[in-house]
Order: sequence, then structure tokens, then C-alpha cells
Amino acid sequence: MTLALTICSINYLAQAHALGKSLEKHASDCKFIIGLVDDLDRTGVNKIAFPPFETIEVKNIPIENFDWMCANYDIIELNTAVKPFYLKYILEQFPSVDKLIYFDPDIILFQPLTHLESTLETANIVLTPHAFEPFNDGKYITEQDILNHGIYNLGFAAMRRSLETMRFLDWWCERLSTLCKHDLCHGLFVDQLWCNLVPCFFDGVHLEKSKGYNMAYWNLQERKLSKQENQYWVNDKDILFFYHFSNFDARIENNIAQKQNRFDLTNRPDLVEIYESYHDTLNQYHDKHLKQFDCAYGRPTIKHKPKRFLRVRKWLNSPFRLIIRLIDTI
Repeated sequence: MTLALTICSINYLAQAHALGKSLEKHASDCKFIIGLVDDLDRTGVNKIAFPPFETIEVKNIPIENFDWMCANYDIIELNTAVKPFYLKYILEQFPSVDKLIYFDPDIILFQPLTHLESTLETANIVLTPHAFEPFNDGKYITEQDILNHGIYNLGFAAMRRSLETMRFLDWWCERLSTLCKHDLCHGLFVDQLWCNLVPCFFDGVHLEKSKGYNMAYWNLQERKLSKQENQYWVNDKDILFFYHFSNFDARIENNIAQKQNRFDLTNRPDLVEIYESYHDTLNQYHDKHLKQFDCAYGRPTIKHKPKRFLRVRKWLNSPFRLIIRLIDTI
């Protein structure tokens, strides 16, 4: 049996709902579970807004270091840190699951899982690189950003039941139990940078190179969407398997993603249809209501982080200006 898992807090349940419905449409025989990093007993969420899918709250997952995680991780760090614990728990508690797929909640499936399931007949682990082609146009994200944040995007990972997969999950659990920080100065970016090592440390790792997998803002410079007979294609070559709406904010006009300045919907008309549809779907699934809830776990997230992120990037990209300014103060 194939099982798909997503993990989120209450504020991303509309996205998880949309993902689940896309799985129902294209992979109805795939079991879907939401891992909820939140506590429904401690919130006032309207149950009408709750997705109609099986949900496992994080308090029901055996995580020995969970109290420490809550005290030291913010909501993003915590949601990513528990990922391998959920994956391991599912393989232990659902013995009929032989293929396990993790999707971030802000992903929409556009195809059946047939191709991926075929890959998992022989591969232990499937990962997708952020990009496949060099790019250097003065915009961000940059190749350096990919080096800083990880070669592979861990909004998606697939695995088959095997001893090697369990060895991988044990290793990943151990690392993320205390080292799932967003701390680039110390070589850490939540769960993601660790997986740079996975093809070196573990056998049977497949790097999926179809550009129809994990299309997102970080690889739009190499991918263009088209539609033929109600089917989306990437570069008129690869069928669009799933699109990752990472960092999308429906409140911003023509927005694709906040943490980049390469594209918006005015210069990417090929993406308008899927973004408008996604926006309407989130509204239908009570996104505005769900976004108001703070996570019951984890330390508070630092506010206005994107603005600071952009200011720091500006200075890092202008080292000589900084040096001159420091000299002027001497």
C-alpha cells in the first residue's frame, strides 16, 4: 500500500486540505494522513474548517526529545524536525505500507502516483534537487542560496520499506532531535541541509530528474508550463506531476513567492491559471480562518523575518559598500 503524509500546524490546514483533495482526484487508492503539529484541545478552531482526512497529532508520536524541541525550536523548525519521527512511526504502525511519500502541505498533485511508485520498486529513497541548470541573472534566489539551504528540496521525499530506509530515518531522527535549526552561520538549515549527505551515506537513493516533479519558485527560471488537452506540461517535455506553492501569499497581488524577485504573475502568464485556482481553493477551505491560530507548541517565531532576510541579503551582496562604510567610521 502507498501512503502519503503531510505535516503542518493549524495555520496550514487549508493547504493540507487542498493537497488531500488533489490526492483523492489523482491517486484515490493512496491513503492520506495529516500529521498535526498542534493541539486541538488548546485551540478554538472551528471544526467545520477541519479537513476530512485522518489526522495524527504530534503528541501521539513517540519523540523522546519533544519537550526540548518545543522550548528551542520555532514553528518552522519544529514542523520540519518531527518529519522523520512521523515517517518512522507510520512504517512501524502501518505494516501494510510499503511505499511512503512525504509532501509539504502547499503541494498540489496533478498526476497519478504511477511513475513514482514504479521508481520505488527498486529505490529506497527518492529526492528532488532544487534545480538542474546553472543560473546567474542577478536575481534571487541564487545558486549560492541553494548551497546554503540544501541541494534537495525536502518538501518532498519518498521511500520504500527497507532496512536501509529505516537506517536513514534513524539517522535523520537523531540529527533533527537537536540540530534542526535555521542557523546558516553554523551550517544548519532545518531538516534540509542534512539530506545533502543522504546519497553519500545510504544506498538506493534515486535523484528524480523529471522537471515535472517539485516545480516551484526556486526553479522557474528553467521551467515553463503549458497546457495540452487539459494536461499540464513542463517545457513541453515532462508531464507536471506536482507543483509546490511554497511561500505563496494570496494577499499579495500577482504573487508567486515572497522570497524571490525573479518572477510574478505579470511576467509568468503560464502560471496564472494554476495560481488563481490554488487561491480559490484555499479560500474554499477556510484559509483566512485557519491562518489566525498560533501553534500550541514551539517558541514564538521572530516577526518580520522576510524583511530582515532581504536587508541581510542586500548587504551580503554588496561587500565593498560595507567595507567602505566601515572605513569611513574609523
